[in-house]
Amino acid sequence: MKISKRVLSFIMVFVLLFSATVFSGFTAGPENAGGTKKVTPKSYQLTATTAVYNGKAQKPQVKVYEKNGKKIAAKHYTVTYKNNVKPGKATANVRMKNNYEGSKTLGFKILPKKASKPTLSTKKQKQLTVKLKEDTTVSGHQIRYSTSKKFKNAKTLHHTNSAGLHKTISKLKNDTTYYVAVRGYKYIDGKKHYGAWSGTQKVRVSSAAAHPNLPDEMLDSYVMDAMKYVGYKADKQAKAGTLLQDCGSGPRTPMRFRSGIRYGGGPLGTETVKDKKSPTGKKPDISRFKQNGMVCSSFVTYYYLNYLPNVAGVNTNDIRSAMKKSGVKFNNCNSWGYAAEYLVKRGKATLVDSVKKGRSLPAAHLSRLKIGDLITFRIPNEGLEWGHVAVYAGTNNEGDHFVAHVGSDEGPVFQTLERFENVVNDHDGCAYKNVYRFKNLPSSKYQYTVKTKSVSYKYTGKAVKPTVLAKDAIGKTISPKNYTLYYSNNVKRGTATVKAVFKGKYVGVKSATFKIK
Repeated sequence: MKISKRVLSFIMVFVLLFSATVFSGFTAGPENAGGTKKVTPKSYQLTATTAVYNGKAQKPQVKVYEKNGKKIAAKHYTVTYKNNVKPGKATANVRMKNNYEGSKTLGFKILPKKASKPTLSTKKQKQLTVKLKEDTTVSGHQIRYSTSKKFKNAKTLHHTNSAGLHKTISKLKNDTTYYVAVRGYKYIDGKKHYGAWSGTQKVRVSSAAAHPNLPDEMLDSYVMDAMKYVGYKADKQAKAGTLLQDCGSGPRTPMRFRSGIRYGGGPLGTETVKDKKSPTGKKPDISRFKQNGMVCSSFVTYYYLNYLPNVAGVNTNDIRSAMKKSGVKFNNCNSWGYAAEYLVKRGKATLVDSVKKGRSLPAAHLSRLKIGDLITFRIPNEGLEWGHVAVYAGTNNEGDHFVAHVGSDEGPVFQTLERFENVVNDHDGCAYKNVYRFKNLPSSKYQYTVKTKSVSYKYTGKAVKPTVLAKDAIGKTISPKNYTLYYSNNVKRGTATVKAVFKGKYVGVKSATFKIK
């Protein structure tokens, strides 16, 4: 059949149009490489712009949308989070992929966690003290207080988080109950952002000064006894309700409680006089110290090399030998620095804590310290690594850490570590450095040991009550008349216990176990 030119032309046009339509499906589209232009999202969003610190990485969900409002599937982008654990400003960086292009950084805030309940105390008239352990994740705390449970007409104040919250509030009403709550804050973009309020605590501000709440280990320690021995009137100070209560900005120790020993660099601290009743036949020459004064290093020498061996009967020969090897006078702080390092190298002392230059108390591990530890301080302003020394005196029930130290014109006194740094800092820039613990040196004079004569006994069907051996801190046997024994689980086969409850001049309870086979 003969086809006309017009029909043939029509067929060719039809074929060309059909081909263009069919094969267009094989050209590069959005999901094929080298094809059409990739899509740029219109908006990026976070499901939450704030989070609360919980110690874990915070990852709020990201949502991305096209211009037509269509949500883009998560497989077409990756999200990278930064600074998203601790309180502060965190970011989520979104980067598109596949058939999409573009990126976006979204910011969100991590707020401080709910603050723990503070510890309250009232030591003086018209005052209360608010304390909270250090929280390194916040910039500081806000305190609110009121005489109303619902905090009507409450007053607020802020405290920067330098070494934990420790704030004394003054100008209060006597014989009135106050309610207190705290919350942490963090500076984000120059503004304070707060966490949730803690639970409410209350305390009654009394018109009578509260008696200090000191644990027995502080009142009955070798350090306390050594302070009393130099003439420090600790008992009178305790009755007055002011013992160990000077804090960061507290008053100096009143003259009526001081030892009568002034600040002076003459004695070494080892000066003694004869005494037939002492363990060594000699005792510290207190009159000489009162006449010539003491400095911090000579006081520390007095404690370790004079009071402990000559009065308490504690053997400190290793320390004395190390001090002599230092080649430096005993009233020079360098002698203690060299001696402590020498003993550490030989396994006769332990470095309990150490803080790098410029960090000081906020970086210290004060919970590691024990009564009787040696604390050294540097003086950065003068380039001295061994600028001050003190003896750790313990922690009261409110968490204050104390040292026994010759405080300039005050002579031997108790000071909190916080106040020690603040007061001395005004003079020469003192900073906490190292803490050393000498081997075989008891941290408490009530560091007793109790054990049974044998570790196991034969089963008889009757109560087993073995002989008990008790020794004091320096290894001296304690007479049975100074303790009462209580046995438990001591009839049947197994592990039995004996408890020694000390009495008289001895304090405390110690237990030992033994086997019944």
